[in-house]
Amino acid sequence: MPPATENALVSIPQPDGKLPIGGHSHLLDLAAPIQSMNSLAEKLGPIYMLEFAGGAELIVISSQELTAEVCDETRFDKKVSGALFNIRDFALDGLFTAHTDEDNWQRAHQLLAPAFGMGAMPDYFPQMLEVSQQLCDRWQRLNHNDEVDVADEMVRLTLEVIGLCGFDYRFDGFHREETHPFVQAMVLALSEAMARSVRLPLLTKLSFSRNNDYEE
Repeated sequence: MPPATENALVSIPQPDGKLPIGGHSHLLDLAAPIQSMNSLAEKLGPIYMLEFAGGAELIVISSQELTAEVCDETRFDKKVSGALFNIRDFALDGLFTAHTDEDNWQRAHQLLAPAFGMGAMPDYFPQMLEVSQQLCDRWQRLNHNDEVDVADEMVRLTLEVIGLCGFDYRFDGFHREETHPFVQAMVLALSEAMARSVRLPLLTKLSFSRNNDYEE
């Protein structure tokens, strides 16, 4: 990318290796997409663009300065596209999936904003402390040479906090090795939404063999 001068426009960098069919989709590990994007950011800088099947484009930013800029609601708006748009197939028009001009976005925002504002956070501390203690107790029961899947443990921690603080529900993730059925279904649905965002539309239409994964 050429050096920028004052008021000059420069092209957003893209990684090498774009394929005629699929674009940059082969550069993303669908099992760990954020890690893939982080690796690309280390090579390309705080902003870069990916292209996918059908001409879809994704601009990725990774610096605090750029993040603060795009969070300026007077200049930028939420865009429901890619995997987020696919999630509407099963989540409908909720807070994260609704367009900002849809009625349910404003309703969801008004309902949830007070519960997740800074003023509400102290009320959740006892539940967060309880869940954190459960995680520590789980690790204390491990043998000296046991390995810890940190990513999996953090997912369990996050879901327990959300379930208990937001819905007064316990997944009991620290007392069971198998994943809770709801979490299994959620992860499968989110993975499929991500896969569809980089997959050729024809392949999605032809894909039906995974339907049995939802049956239980």
